[in-house]
Amino acid sequence: MGSPHCPKKYHYQYVLGIPGEKKTYFELGTITHSVIEHLTRKMKNGEVATLEEGLSILNELWRASTYESKDKERPDRETAEKMIDDFLKRQATKEGQIIEIEKRIEIDLDGRKIAGKVDRIDDMGETLEVIDYKTSKNETSRPKLKQDYQMTLYSIGAEQAIGKPVGHVGHWYLRKDKPWMIKLTEVERNAVLERAREVIRKVEEKEYRATPKFDVCKFCDYGDLCEDLSLIHI
Repeated sequence: MGSPHCPKKYHYQYVLGIPGEKKTYFELGTITHSVIEHLTRKMKNGEVATLEEGLSILNELWRASTYESKDKERPDRETAEKMIDDFLKRQATKEGQIIEIEKRIEIDLDGRKIAGKVDRIDDMGETLEVIDYKTSKNETSRPKLKQDYQMTLYSIGAEQAIGKPVGHVGHWYLRKDKPWMIKLTEVERNAVLERAREVIRKVEEKEYRATPKFDVCKFCDYGDLCEDLSLIHI
């Protein structure tokens, strides 16, 4: 579900095929996510997942060469180790049963297929809980999360794939050891789908105009290329 917010970014990334800039915090997130995925699969299979094993996997995946110096590497390594430790401690007290990991979901929106991968789906009994792991430093506010494309599409896709309603969907902020869940109403989901239809329409009609927002554009890899960036002041 790439670049749903900005048609211009979609154009740079997928039409022109311009790769984004690699950042060390993405590397930290990717590696930590891989470790937690491995540990979660063991739990799903009824096996014991330990911190010792998690740190061993982290050591195998870690690439010191990504960093300019040991001083810059050390804090990220310590952060990754803490995230794994905190995750295992919180998971030990969590209710529900893990039923899907990296589950591919797909929904049909007016004849267009929208696909993605959900980090994790838990069976909570009468409902499902859909979890997207995050290693970012700041959480998205719950009102903004209710407007997020992924949350709505993951929620609908999980319901269709599993055949059970989603009770809660949201982020698990690993860096903060903080599950951050919301409950979406049908009205809220339909509002997001309408916005998705508008973005799809612009892409299909090759309207690749940016949708400038300060808190989004300042992190965009394509800022130096985007002529629409002048519409806001960063």
